[in-house]
Amino acid sequence: MSATFDTLFARPTPADPTRPLRLPLGLDALATGAVGLLALLGSPVLDRFLGTPATLTAPVGLFLLGYGAVLGQVGTREHVNRRAVASAVALNLAWVVAGVAIIVAGPFALTALGSAVILAQAVAVALFAEWQFPALHRARRVA
Repeated sequence: MSATFDTLFARPTPADPTRPLRLPLGLDALATGAVGLLALLGSPVLDRFLGTPATLTAPVGLFLLGYGAVLGQVGTREHVNRRAVASAVALNLAWVVAGVAIIVAGPFALTALGSAVILAQAVAVALFAEWQFPALHRARRVA
């Protein structure tokens, strides 16, 4: 575990211009995994408070656990795969659009708390994408 922590928080080196991508990927992986675990294990309780259907919350939690694991894997490789990071940015932006669409279109009977949680999550995910994209651009320019 120490090697993974050291890899995520290592300083950039001339030999690996993709190192600045590690911290946003690592934190995104941790946050995504935590939200996924909460959604998966807490879906019966969350559904009541948020107004989301249990048939959606638990599978989304499972997806987020897997996605978080992939992000962690990408961020701890010796050299970060820039295509994988570009895909992560695109998926993060798609998640933001989907979250806003759920609030606007109203396919579920969300509570006020449910709308607030989805909106807060969309903002957090947008911030991760906003952090990852410039680092990706800098890594491409240097490489």
